[in-house]
Amino acid sequence: MPNDESDHASKISEILEPLTDAVKKIGLAKIILAVILIAVSLWFINLPKPGALYITVSELDASQPVEGALISLQWPDGQLIGDTFTSITDSSGRVTFTNVPTQRSVTIVVEATGQFDSAFEDISLQSGEEKGQTIKLAKTLDITLAPTSLSGTVSETCVKEAQLTVTNNGNSDVDAIFVGDGTLQNAVSSETQTISPGLSENVTVLLDVSKSGRKKGQALTGEMRIKGTNKKVNLNLQVGESPSIEVSPSSITCPAGRPLCLQVVTVKNNGDSTLNNLKVEPAATITSVLENSDVERYYITNSIPPNSEAKFGVRITPSTPTIGVITITADCYSRQIDVEAG
Repeated sequence: MPNDESDHASKISEILEPLTDAVKKIGLAKIILAVILIAVSLWFINLPKPGALYITVSELDASQPVEGALISLQWPDGQLIGDTFTSITDSSGRVTFTNVPTQRSVTIVVEATGQFDSAFEDISLQSGEEKGQTIKLAKTLDITLAPTSLSGTVSETCVKEAQLTVTNNGNSDVDAIFVGDGTLQNAVSSETQTISPGLSENVTVLLDVSKSGRKKGQALTGEMRIKGTNKKVNLNLQVGESPSIEVSPSSITCPAGRPLCLQVVTVKNNGDSTLNNLKVEPAATITSVLENSDVERYYITNSIPPNSEAKFGVRITPSTPTIGVITITADCYSRQIDVEAG
């Protein structure tokens, strides 16, 4: 055993001897300085390198660039990063920032006072990263919507009709057309309706649940808003069973020679959910033979609870031969009754 320890000591001495000679020749101070320089170099190499941002500003729901928008880069606390991080968009809606701090959060602030709402976006660049960023600005419009939220139950195949009131509080006409965001992007549609200053108009918006991808038992949430703006209606719907509705009779026939024909129509809700927004509308081709150009409604209400029914009456004066339909609609439901008179 003593011989083994002696052999180990001899080997260690052999290893250290050239290092000791090197220290004597170079000098301990120089070696320490070299180590420091290497450490500083490694630290400098690992420092985050500045990045670059190429920002494009355009109108929301359009490709039209926004010229003259003020863009600044700020720290999360709202302090401007530096004087060189403020710029104005050109005719293409673009600005470029170089030497942007990386590996930390930076806020892009976009202001176009009077025409568009301000926009704020947080971004973090990797070391040396160059990135393009597109920011959409919503138009500034003085309008109000009612209601501001919708809830209830719809079916997978439902096309829900929503009546929204749009009030123009501004000084110029507003073209109101609704679009959807997120899962509702392809599911929301409406006709364009021009609203004059100081007036309110009802706008019919259609929500096609089948285009949202949502299935029975799932929630359908999101926003539908006036195109180009952030004026929105929040949706919180539940996808459930399809309506089970029974309408009788399925057709109405009034023989010629009768001065008056009266028919009572029954609408029965056999489903598990309340049937809402019930409407009865005659086609234009038969309004001339309906007394008072309308359907006379008996006991009918705006909604029918499960396992309940509602009735309405039709008075027809068959003065001329006429064929047409009466349409019964509700949330996620539509049915037509054929009418033949004369």
